[in-house]
Amino acid sequence: MRKLIAVACLFVAAPALADDDVPPPPPAIDATTPEATAAFDMLRAAVAKAKEFHDTRFAFTARRANTGRDGETETFIAEFDPSRPDDEQWRFISDAEGDADDAMKTQRKEDAEDRPVVYADLGELEGVFLVSNELDTALFVSRELGEDAPKDALEARLTLDKSSGHISKIEVVSIRPFKPLPIAQVKNYRQVKEFAPPVDGGPALLRRLATLTEGSAMFRSFHIESETVFEDVRPVDAPPREKNG
Repeated sequence: MRKLIAVACLFVAAPALADDDVPPPPPAIDATTPEATAAFDMLRAAVAKAKEFHDTRFAFTARRANTGRDGETETFIAEFDPSRPDDEQWRFISDAEGDADDAMKTQRKEDAEDRPVVYADLGELEGVFLVSNELDTALFVSRELGEDAPKDALEARLTLDKSSGHISKIEVVSIRPFKPLPIAQVKNYRQVKEFAPPVDGGPALLRRLATLTEGSAMFRSFHIESETVFEDVRPVDAPPREKNG
C-alpha cells in the first residue's frame, strides 16, 4: 500500500535503528476466506466513500490541549473556516492558557487545516492485511506508510466499524525507536484519529486527534502530547486547497 497515510509529524527521511531490531508483524488472517473478503470489500467501500469528499472543504471548531517539553499544558478553542479570507480562516473563540500565538502556530502546522477531517487521502490498499475480524469490527494493519516515514519504524492500524461501514479509528504507532534528527531519538510515538459514523449519506468526520511523542534530544528526555476535539464540523463553499498543501 503506497503512502497509506500522511503522518502528522515531521519525520522526513528519518532513519530507524538496525534492521535486526524490527519486530515481526502481527499474524494475518487468510484473506481468501469469505469472511475476510467481505471485510476487505467493506474497507474499500469506506475509503471510496471518503474519496467522494476529497475536495470538499470543511469548517469546524477545535478544542486543543498541548503539553510541551516543560510539562506545561496550554489549552484553547479556535474555529477554522476556509470560506473566509486567508488571514481570517483561523479565529480564537476563547483565550488560550499560555502563549496564544504559539498555540495557533502549532495548530496550523500540525492539523493542516481541514485536510484530515475525512480520510480521503488514504492510498491504495495493496499492503494492508487483516489481523482481527469480529462480528462488529475488523482490524487492518500496514507498515507501508510512504517514502517520508522512517523505514520499518511505524505501523498503521485501521479499525473498521462494520455496523456503520466506516473506519472509526486510524492509529500510527512506533514499533521501534527511530531518529528524526541526528541529535534526537523518538522512543515512543502514537497518533490516533477517531471518526464519527457517517450521517445522511455523508462522510465519516474526524472527531478527535491525539498525538504522543517521547524520546530524547541533546541528552535530555522529552514527552510531548496534544489532543484536538473537533466539533460542529460542516461543509462550506470555499476555494479548493492548493495542490501542494
